[in-house]
Amino acid sequence: MRPVVVEVLPLRGTGGDVAFRRRAGLLRDREDPDAAARRLVPGVTPATLLHSTSWRTDGDRLVLTYAVAPDPQPWHAAVPLRGTRLAHGPRPDRPSPEAPTHAEVAAHAARHLAFLLTRDEQARAALAADTALTAALAACSPEPAGRVPA
Repeated sequence: MRPVVVEVLPLRGTGGDVAFRRRAGLLRDREDPDAAARRLVPGVTPATLLHSTSWRTDGDRLVLTYAVAPDPQPWHAAVPLRGTRLAHGPRPDRPSPEAPTHAEVAAHAARHLAFLLTRDEQARAALAADTALTAALAACSPEPAGRVPA
């Protein structure tokens, strides 16, 4: 069986941009991936948004990526995503990028949460108190400017 890595990207709003940091570890025997994500980033509460955003292979490992927002440990250094492109595969029928950077994976996660802000009441409620993050996510939203679906 292929080893599974759980990667968690705590996100925060800073200076009008989304910033991230990364925590990762192997999934333990019989451990639920959601529980592993909470283990890797202490401070996740029932009010925190923890959301699986993607998966990829990395050599012989399977990597499950989660975004957590807002970052429950904001005192740790974070990397701004401004200008980071979204990774993509070489063709429409080959969607997996060859070797995405951590920033590209985080940009994908941020765009995923931006989409949830427009579509998911639970995600919107979890992020509502962090106005810096919600504004930064709205700026990278895949939705047309000013449009929030009902």
